[in-house]
Parts: sequence; C-alpha cells; structure tokens
Amino acid sequence: MSKSFPAPHKPRYIQAEFLRARGSAVMWLPCAAFPLVTLTYFLSGYTAPTTDATGVLMWQTMYLTGIAAPLMAIFALSAEQREAHARQGGTAWLPISQPAQRCARFCVAASSVFAFHVFNFGGSYLICVFAQRAHAERIAFLGCVAFLASLGVLGVASAVARRTHLVMTVVVFIAWQIIGTVTAEQLGNGWVFSPMAWSVRAVLPILGVHYNGVALSPDDPLTVESPWVAVSLCIVLAVLGVIMAIITPEKSPGRAARRTKHGTPPALSPIDESATVPAGVYRPVSFNRRRPAHFHAAVIALNRALFKPAIASCLGLSILLLATVAVVYPASYVHGLWTFTLLPIGCGVLPVLAWQSLSKAWALMYMENPRCASALLMWLGLCIGVMSTVASLAGVCAGGTRGDECRRWLLSSIVGFIICVASLLIAVFVSYAAALVLTVVLAIVSLTLGGDVLAHSALWMAAMPAWVEIADTSARLIRAIPTAVLLGVGLGFAAQYCLGKAVFKLRK
Repeated sequence: MSKSFPAPHKPRYIQAEFLRARGSAVMWLPCAAFPLVTLTYFLSGYTAPTTDATGVLMWQTMYLTGIAAPLMAIFALSAEQREAHARQGGTAWLPISQPAQRCARFCVAASSVFAFHVFNFGGSYLICVFAQRAHAERIAFLGCVAFLASLGVLGVASAVARRTHLVMTVVVFIAWQIIGTVTAEQLGNGWVFSPMAWSVRAVLPILGVHYNGVALSPDDPLTVESPWVAVSLCIVLAVLGVIMAIITPEKSPGRAARRTKHGTPPALSPIDESATVPAGVYRPVSFNRRRPAHFHAAVIALNRALFKPAIASCLGLSILLLATVAVVYPASYVHGLWTFTLLPIGCGVLPVLAWQSLSKAWALMYMENPRCASALLMWLGLCIGVMSTVASLAGVCAGGTRGDECRRWLLSSIVGFIICVASLLIAVFVSYAAALVLTVVLAIVSLTLGGDVLAHSALWMAAMPAWVEIADTSARLIRAIPTAVLLGVGLGFAAQYCLGKAVFKLRK
C-alpha cells in the first residue's frame, strides 16, 4: 500500500509579507505622524487660537500640499528597497506567483499608510474633541479623503521605486507634489486633466484654504465646490496605481561573472611551487604593521569611492539649476530656491547616498584606518561648502550684495553641515527611510515657519534651514551663529564616536 502525502498548502502571501515587514521601516514609519500632530496642534494654537477646529484644519495644509506625495513615495521605497536588498528572499526561484507577491507587498504598505493617517488625523480629531473644539468631525472626514487620495500615489511610487533607485523616486515625487499643488488652482478647470492635482484639489474645499495656505474668502468658488468629483478621480488613480504596482516587474539582477573581451572567464594565475613551505618546517609568523594613511589620503580615497554618478549628477543638476535661475530671475529667486529647497533636501539626501556606498565596507575601512570617520565628515562638509559657494556666487550674479552673500554663505555652510550630520546618524542607526522623512519634514517646516509672516515671530528659531534667509539682523545673527556653531561642533564629535560604534553594529 503506497504512502499518501498531504497536499501542499497554498502560499499565504499576506502573512508572509507581514513577517517580512516586521521590524522594518514600513512598520514604524506611521510613527512619523506623532510629531506632525504635535506640531500642527501647537502651531494652530499659537497662530489661530479659535474655539473650533479651523486652525487645526488649516495647518494640515502643511502636510497635504507639501509633503504628502514624497512621504507616500518613502513608504513605497522602504518596502521595495527592503526586497531588493534581500534579493526577494529567494522567492524568485520558488513556484509562487510574483504578481500576487507584489499585490501583498502593496497591501502591507497600504496598511502602514492607513495607520499613518489614523495617527495623524485621528490624533488631531481626539485633541480637538478633548479641547471641546467645534466641527472636529471635519478632521475625520479629511483623513478619509486624504487616505483615498494617497493610494494612487503609493501605487505609482511602488512601480517607480521598483524600476529606479532612491534619488530618482524622491525627486520624481517631490516634483509630483509641487506640480500638483500649483496646478490644483492655477489651471482653473484644467485641473481635471492633471492627475497630480487630483489629491490636492480633493482636500482644498474641506481645508477651507487655497493651495498656498491662505484662507478662502466667503465668495470664493472653492467654498461651495463639492470634493466628490476630485475624490472620484482619486479612486480612478488608486485603481491605476494598484495595477501598476502589481504588473511592474522587478529589475533583472546583473551578471555576476566577469567576462573578458572575448566572452571567456579570466584565467587563474598559476601556482608558484617554489613558494610553498615544506611540511614540518617551523617559521615564526611575522606581521607587517603599517601606520594608517594620512588624513588627506583618507579624504581622497573617500572621494574616489563616493563621487559616483548618483551623487555627481545631483550636485551637477543643482549647480545647473542655480545658474539657470541666476541668469533668468533676480537674486530673491536664487535665495528662495537655495534656502527652502536645495539646502535642506540636498543636505538630507547626500549622507544617505554616501552611506549606501560605504555601509558594506565600513567595518573594514574603520579597522584599516580609524581616520575614515573624520574623513567622511570632512568630505560631506567640503561638498556643502562648495555648493554654498556656488549659491552665493549665483546670488551675486543675480544682483545680490557681497556682504549679504557672505552672510548667507556662512550660515549655509554651518546649517547644512548640521542637517547633513543629523541625517547621516539617522541613516546609520535607524534607516534610510527615517533620514528621508526627516529631510522632507524639515524642508516643509522651514518653508512654513520661515517663508511667511511667521518668520517675524519667535518661531523663527525653530526653522533652522531658513536661518540663511531670516537671520538678517544683527540681533538674530548674534543668536543664530553661536547656536549653529555649538550644535555643529557637538554633532561632529558625536558623529565621530558613533561612526566608530557603527563598526560593531554592522558586524552583527
């Protein structure tokens, strides 16, 4: 009698994906909502101390029109990069459905996005209820609409992140957010033909503000516009995004074997028989101990390792953009572009790209030459100094005064170094996604607090990247420069110590 074997179980894609996501950035990214809720509530109480939820709603504009699309891209990027680094966990060689696996990955990422919106808008709703503010239910309705609007962006971002890399994904969805926010009103009725504007247009009537955060007037057409047309379009985009996330294949792995010009593997070198040691002959072990290379040699070596196409292209495009704006527009446009966009975002992304190139070899590098930690900080500081010099020269060419540009150069170099070191430490000890979230949130907060009337209030100290623009008086300079120098020096010494500890973290 033949022995019968039980039938194999069907693959449990959702359960397997939750196991993969456990402990990864996808699981803790929803916690980014807590500082956002706190900031929204306190800023609304400081600037609009009303008895209803209007102030809280207006400050949610900072998220919905400023960082929603890049943040959804980071959610998708975290899941896709985790699988790419793990080489799909070996599932590419198993008899499972790849589309079903991609669908499960999207569902888990969407559940993380749902948790983020629950924490963000649910937390704001509970705060308004406990504070007995009227119309708190509008916050809950806004959260539902915002979640529906985010699904389409999440699906498209999953497809883009799967086929490209970190920089491309972040840049694409920063541009998505900027274009969508501007075209939501500037195109008139043409916003219907701009998918990037659908999510912004859906929330503007509920928020009661224009795309730039200004409150709607009673006779404005947006006050009586129904959001359901835009919500319907967002649902269509969500369906298309899910389809893109499922059918977009992974990048094929590169060829592992190195080939010569004629397509044959390189020949092995012959063994020198005269170099072998006869059996039974004792020879004492000798060590050739060399002193570590000089500091400048470590900086040069790091420059060769780090100046790869990703970093070189970002620096080159930033220089080209500054030069173009300086030729076409006055100095104020150059200052705004540098202070509110290139400085915070560039200084946050640069260490992430650098650590991606160095992380696998960092333990060996540090044991060979402990000066590489200081060399890495020096290399990052040199990049920031060069870009600050380019921004100041562009400002002079656009009509800025030399004294003002020198002040901007000094503050840009110090503040940029602080942002860069903070992003590096978060990328090393937490994750790349956390560093990118910090970068995007910091850029929007600095633009919000330093780009309008709040720059003249006591809140200007909280907008550190905007100090380049708003620390323009002697009283503010006396407070800004010593604070920035002390913080930069402290972070520099802390980074040297922590990068040494990172050796033991990476060897586990």
